Amino acid sequence: MVLPLLSGSTLPNSLVNSPDLFLSALERIPEPIVLSQPEGTVTYVNTSARQVLKLELGRSVTTRLLPEDSAKVIESMGGGEYDGDLKFYLAETHSIPVAVAVRVIAEEVWLWRFQDLTRQSQMAAEWAAENTLLERSSRYKSEFLANMSHELRTPLTSILGFSSILKQQIFGALNPKQETYMHQIHRSGQHLLALINDMLDLSKIEAGQMSLEKIQLTVRLICQESIDLVQAQASAREIVIKLTIVAPVQFLYADELRVRQMLLNLLSNAIKFSPPSGEINVMVTQGSGIVNIAVRDEGDGIPLNKQGLIFRPFQQVDPVRDRRQQGTGLGLALTQHLAELHQGTVTFESEPGVGSCFVLRLPECGQGAVWDSNRRGRDRREGDRRESDRRQGRRKGDEERREN
Repeated sequence: MVLPLLSGSTLPNSLVNSPDLFLSALERIPEPIVLSQPEGTVTYVNTSARQVLKLELGRSVTTRLLPEDSAKVIESMGGGEYDGDLKFYLAETHSIPVAVAVRVIAEEVWLWRFQDLTRQSQMAAEWAAENTLLERSSRYKSEFLANMSHELRTPLTSILGFSSILKQQIFGALNPKQETYMHQIHRSGQHLLALINDMLDLSKIEAGQMSLEKIQLTVRLICQESIDLVQAQASAREIVIKLTIVAPVQFLYADELRVRQMLLNLLSNAIKFSPPSGEINVMVTQGSGIVNIAVRDEGDGIPLNKQGLIFRPFQQVDPVRDRRQQGTGLGLALTQHLAELHQGTVTFESEPGVGSCFVLRLPECGQGAVWDSNRRGRDRREGDRRESDRRQGRRKGDEERREN
């Protein structure tokens, strides 16, 4: 704690030559000020010191401190000054926390300046108690979500399984109304399951319980696989998705499951808000060790008054009464958290009536990544195998749709 104008060598002559003026100045200081002899006997106290510290002339300052604190002050004053936080006893069993600054201002004269830290200590205790409460609440929330996951997922699995069997009409034909209802049941079950999964993922991230399993990914492959997973959804609305990879982007060191999850969230969002027969462009670029994956749509755009809320959980662009698109309101919030877990970011630009562009930025080579040229060859062969499987799956899906 600094004592301007009160270190002996800088006292103004007007104060040195006029003790009354000097004492008047000390009296006007709102903090407790005490003058003492080196052994601690009080020779002056201002009004604040009388009120706060209950000190009077002739009493000892050092006897109001713990013995070890008193010894520490006296030892430090061999160098002419002391600063620290101590306990000051107002009575034998009652003390207050104080910040203390002591200076030698003249021969055989010590000046003590005190600051009562009681309020600060109370606030620190309140903050600690509030943090404990928040931690407990977070733990209870995590436990609740874990239980909810088990209790809801189990019956949902049965609902989705049986509704899928009935949709295929394995045990008999359904009339048109029954078929419509069965599709609604299956779609609603999938929506509820997606909501549960998103809530659990978000809860794990907030609780710091989600870990990443980073591997070397082929950028083109992970992007194309994600597009393939939403292709049926896009085709149903005659939306075309175009992928452009700008050289030399090849690899990305990240968690495959979570990267795919982020891309699916951005692509699904773009499809939902794109007009029928529209176009979605996915462009991948690289710069300064960062892989940028941009997903641009031709939708209505995000209103300016909603853009600040877009990454908050359960926020959606459409008002509840006028909502046209189904969704959990968690996709973008979850995508942002997952990007940050990868030391990346997700940003967006949107112009009402023109469309939106979301950009996922991820480090090309994450911390602790080990690049292996032999592994690149294995990854390329693995990528070729997965590409072949993907094409076979697409042909099989086309055949099933033609049969239906």
